[in-house]
Amino acid sequence: MERHIPILLESLRTGTEPDFDLYMKQKDQYILYRESDQPFGNRERARLLEADISQLFVHAMDRKNYAGYVEQHLGDLITDKNLPVESRSSLVYESAKHIMDDTFADPRSGDNIKRTGEFITHTIGFVLNEPGSVKTLSAVTSYDYYTYTHSVNVSLFAISLGQALGMKGNDLQTLGQGALLHDVGKCDIDNGIVNKEGPLNDEEFAEMKQHPNYGHKMLEESDDVPADCYVGVLQHHEKLSGAGYPNGLVDTEIETMGRIVAIADVFDAISTKRSYKPALSVSKTLKIMSGMQGHFDPRLFVEFVKLMGKVDMPKRM
Repeated sequence: MERHIPILLESLRTGTEPDFDLYMKQKDQYILYRESDQPFGNRERARLLEADISQLFVHAMDRKNYAGYVEQHLGDLITDKNLPVESRSSLVYESAKHIMDDTFADPRSGDNIKRTGEFITHTIGFVLNEPGSVKTLSAVTSYDYYTYTHSVNVSLFAISLGQALGMKGNDLQTLGQGALLHDVGKCDIDNGIVNKEGPLNDEEFAEMKQHPNYGHKMLEESDDVPADCYVGVLQHHEKLSGAGYPNGLVDTEIETMGRIVAIADVFDAISTKRSYKPALSVSKTLKIMSGMQGHFDPRLFVEFVKLMGKVDMPKRM
């Protein structure tokens, strides 16, 4: 594991005092450039740029401090036109992973739940105001499956589909936050079941099928998200045929937000790499999904296929 991780110079906001040491790399050595809590100003930035330095480093132990710094300044970063859209997309994604890592570690923390809402607000603004952001965000999604990265991926795909369908304002906000939190109920399930390699037995699967209910109960008790967010949490495993769970809803009983999160959830679950299967290309994933009769809303699935064609995602390997 690398002891130092690279960061973009432009991710450092002038007039701030980062709470992590900054390093420069000279040949194979990392030299301390600036100690934590020291002001970082325009003069420092100008000197680095004059020296053709666009990248600094932080110690791996300060990864979370840096991620917290990015989260704190995310609103400013995503509107900074000096940063390429690809760089801003990477910062959005890294911030999301940091938030969801914390959320799954402590899902009953009201502060963590509120952070998911603030993140979705920033992300929607980025998607709506930055041409090409959907493509660049899709390109940086993780191809390896972890519960927290899966949650981030699903929220980004759901927001993109919601936008393509004409959703706006509060509807897009609640869709995105519900998608981001759709698997939070897994925190109340034994890790041996959640992380099991290979198929679950009947008893394990019966327990796993309760995670939408557990997530709904958890969020309802916290009272830190709008009630509409519960839809994506409760309904992302329901199928139009009635064969889904936890409530076996049929057709019109499944709300639009639930249908959208279901598509995003399955797409990411199939396309990402697991310990027991390789990652699949977008076209192969969509082909598999097209054969899942009675699972998805046909109209929404067609729109999702169109969206993925426009995004032109790289093969998820």
